[in-house]
Amino acid sequence: MNVPDKYKGCFSYIEAGDNIELQDDQTKIIVRDRQDCYRIIVDKGIINDVSHGIKKADFAISESPDGSFYLIELKGAVINAALEQVLKTVENVENSDEFKSLLKGRNKVIACIVSPNRQQIPKGGKSFERELAKKLCAKSKEKPQDMYDLIYYVKVVQKQERPVINRKTRQVVCSNRNPLVLNELG
Repeated sequence: MNVPDKYKGCFSYIEAGDNIELQDDQTKIIVRDRQDCYRIIVDKGIINDVSHGIKKADFAISESPDGSFYLIELKGAVINAALEQVLKTVENVENSDEFKSLLKGRNKVIACIVSPNRQQIPKGGKSFERELAKKLCAKSKEKPQDMYDLIYYVKVVQKQERPVINRKTRQVVCSNRNPLVLNELG
């Protein structure tokens, strides 16, 4: 992956099947990918301007240049702003000369809202969810039957024998002992 020198610390190469740890002050999730990929620090990383209140996701996982691209927002108890943060991340990356290539030619661009608490669609979030779904669908070469199938709400629990993905509600329950495999989404 061609990365400007000043951002090289924001990109970590991960081999297929290895654990990918994503963590902020309130939430931690471990995921896996069946392909080699890069973990990208978005918040205070490739989008590092915190002084102007720019909304952004926390992390991204990038498969090969034409593979899937996952935008991951970690939330504690309050998840209302998560959809807007992911939407603004897509817009900021699209408008960035340095990083717009990250979203070009992707099979799928998928959003994951991760919380140790409830993972329901927040009230008042419907318009952001619709905008985000349209944007993700526009960036994806493989179009889902329902554009909302590109957004998942992930709940991280202490004990879960295996990840459970409810395709109808787009809700996922997983544990860090038995990580979610990103390729199983979408």
